[in-house]
Amino acid sequence: MKIFLGISGASGVNLGLKLACEIAKRSELHLCVSKNAMNVLEKELNLTDTFFKNGATGLKFNANQSSAKFDKDHEDAKFVNFSSAQSELDFVGGDERSQAQNGKVADNAQYLGSNVLKFDALDNCALDDADGEICKFDSSEKNERQDTQILDKFESGKFQNKSEFDKNRAQKDKIYQIWQDLQNRAVIHDDSDLAAAPSSGSFGIDATIVVPCSISTLAKIHAGFADTLITRAAAVALKERKRLVLGVREMPFSTLALEHAAKLSALGAVIAPPVLGYYSGQNSLEDMENFIIGKWLDLLGLEHQIYKRWD
Repeated sequence: MKIFLGISGASGVNLGLKLACEIAKRSELHLCVSKNAMNVLEKELNLTDTFFKNGATGLKFNANQSSAKFDKDHEDAKFVNFSSAQSELDFVGGDERSQAQNGKVADNAQYLGSNVLKFDALDNCALDDADGEICKFDSSEKNERQDTQILDKFESGKFQNKSEFDKNRAQKDKIYQIWQDLQNRAVIHDDSDLAAAPSSGSFGIDATIVVPCSISTLAKIHAGFADTLITRAAAVALKERKRLVLGVREMPFSTLALEHAAKLSALGAVIAPPVLGYYSGQNSLEDMENFIIGKWLDLLGLEHQIYKRWD
């Protein structure tokens, strides 16, 4: 059985990838991720997590950089967040030095955000007590203030909830692993490739599902626009009278979106938003996701036992 799965919604990419993983276990999967959804996926698997996962020890802040990236050895990362900073600070693994220009050392540096960083040595600067900003202080009090403030901020957990960080990191590691597995278990197509096999009815796709399906994609499918592989595959399913499932993710629905959905339903498409049913006794987020994924698998005619059925 050949299944085409399109992921077009910017919200719910993780759920779409988990569905892809389940489909790939049971049938031949052809997967396509829209440009917007791919952008979200890249942000989900961000460089901060790559930094911690690879055990990189060097983090370099540069006021002149406008992007964040790691070198091939993961030993150095450059971030922009210091538009007012006049110096470069080398943290753990770097040269352990700071260079002041014009007597200013990150006086107006922006808030660092939620990343947990361990500082080995900071010359002439420390974290402000009030809001965690990097500030300049007199060298005579450097050692005492550095020792107390760095330990307070990073060891006491005031700067970052470590358990929450570990939880988010584990979730993103899981999504990363799913994406890596799909490279080997599915045929992945570019959304701009209108010459790909699923764009033709003669290829023999048995069922097409778009999850999550954005309102824009819903409108295009209803209007007959086939300007991407996802919308073209949906058009093929309609003209071939094949199963078409649309997991529209929106809340609330506008009247216009409801009209699109109603007309597509009349044409044979199944409108199946990711709505949770409580009768299967979910005890975790994973249980909730499995229920929704299981309902989509049912609509595709794929057997499974990933959620408790009504009995």
